[in-house]
Amino acid sequence: ADPQSQLGYCKKCRVPLRVGRIQIIDEKLHKEFFLYSDETLIGSSSQSHFPLGTATGGISDKHVRIFRRKTSLWLEVVVKDSDNTLINRRKILGPVELLDGDTIELPGISLKFNLKDAC
Repeated sequence: ADPQSQLGYCKKCRVPLRVGRIQIIDEKLHKEFFLYSDETLIGSSSQSHFPLGTATGGISDKHVRIFRRKTSLWLEVVVKDSDNTLINRRKILGPVELLDGDTIELPGISLKFNLKDAC
């Protein structure tokens, strides 16, 4: 195996060294998702890894993706012509590195991102 492919993973237990968590910011709905894979799709479709449902209008089937680069997690908008996705109240222009405590605002819903060490 290529040693570069294992960067960001624990050599003993083979889980990512840094694990992200996405949590919906809503008093009525409590839903969270842990980001263990190399890529996670968030959208309104049931084919997304973290489906938000069709009740939130304006969110496409596969709206954003969160992907891993070494020990960092990055956010990218899948639908490029959509300018209604914000991170910490700023428009996303390209891939953005996620930091602990970031707020991702999608149409009609907000998500809180947390990052923790796995090992």
